[in-house]
Amino acid sequence: MVAAAVLIGGGFATIFVRSWIAPHPDPTAEVTPVDVRVQPRTEPASTSAQPVPMADPAHITIARAGIDSDIALYTVEDAASSYDTLTGVPCYDPGRDKIICVNPPSGSVPVWLRAGVGKIPYGSRPGTDAVGNVYIVGHASSTAEAVFTRLYEAVVGDQISLTTANGTLHYTIQDVQRVAKSEYNKLPVVNEQVGGRLIVSTCDHSPDAALRNGVAEENLVVVAQLTSSEPMS
Repeated sequence: MVAAAVLIGGGFATIFVRSWIAPHPDPTAEVTPVDVRVQPRTEPASTSAQPVPMADPAHITIARAGIDSDIALYTVEDAASSYDTLTGVPCYDPGRDKIICVNPPSGSVPVWLRAGVGKIPYGSRPGTDAVGNVYIVGHASSTAEAVFTRLYEAVVGDQISLTTANGTLHYTIQDVQRVAKSEYNKLPVVNEQVGGRLIVSTCDHSPDAALRNGVAEENLVVVAQLTSSEPMS
């Protein structure tokens, strides 16, 4: 899986790309550091969607990929209970009160990243008034059940729906990229903050994925843009 950008006070924090390993972590599992250079924008994207004020995402649906799942906020507690399997370093640094890697606690429930949680500076709640990216991160696996394993089946033009307490937001996929983990930090679509943009990410475990000892060598990044919405009646 991949995590969204983390930038602290002008310096670059390290986050990690990790695949789902259950339930006993393999000490050789992949962990790739990602340094990102975020370029914030301040205006929401223009859209014909009906107004749906920002709220926490509660559910995600991607029909073609068979994804129909609740979403959980990635918390400091989640980070504190996980670690980098290569170095043993926890995903939360209490001395700096900072999340330094993202590892969803469940293989079946993706997480979203919210600005301010564990000093993560970017990560918007979805809504027609959002001015930054919404980041959803989930696990994928070639050997175990995981929520985003079939994400590779999604194609440009497909719809992703996010449900919140204020309504349902529909995003149209604009791009699907597979990139070497070392290249993830260079993707402008991930780093730039754009109103109405949704980034859904995981490790690539498609049938033709580049695997080494069962470990994905590439990240799958799905980029979508808000196109319509349905306010809660």
